[in-house]
Amino acid sequence: MIKDYLLYFSNDVYKDSLYIHLKRDYQIKDETRFFHDVEVLYKQKEPIVYMIHHLSRYTKIWGNGYIYLPNHFLIELINSILINEGLEPLMEKENSGFIIGEIKEKTPYLHGYYYAIDIKDKIVHSYSNEELDIKTKVVVIQEGTSLDEKRYFLNYELEGQLIDAYIVNEKDLSISENDKIITIDNNRDTGEDFFWTEVK
Repeated sequence: MIKDYLLYFSNDVYKDSLYIHLKRDYQIKDETRFFHDVEVLYKQKEPIVYMIHHLSRYTKIWGNGYIYLPNHFLIELINSILINEGLEPLMEKENSGFIIGEIKEKTPYLHGYYYAIDIKDKIVHSYSNEELDIKTKVVVIQEGTSLDEKRYFLNYELEGQLIDAYIVNEKDLSISENDKIITIDNNRDTGEDFFWTEVK
């Protein structure tokens, strides 16, 4: 089963289509094959994108955008379509990788601030030009988590300081064109998955 993937639903370029990005780095296809409603894009014989067209034949998704934490029912539906076409199915995600953290320390650094952020099971560190107050809750991603099919976070050092988290802003999630950091109400718990919702 495929563990590393990212879903994107489109009603724009390809109307009523669900993209399943299988490779983290953006790659240009060199081959395309069709399996009824599923189009598969390949690079050097390796599948890089599944595209399920005419998704409304199976289910309805409102709006465009990334689905970072697909629920059990959507994954079951996707897998039934893929398996029916002889394609490798997806593993269900345990979390989205977008974690609610609380600012514990801030230090002026270079042209911004170096933050220590509590994500419940550990403290991570990030850098931002935007000043945040202590105890502010933010959304962070860690190494390996994708923002989109072209961008994912890797740890790095900035002038000798470890940066092992990235603070997510509104533009990252297409909330607005503003790169203002997303702040979270105190009724959400530190360490909680930002995209988690309880299934009734």
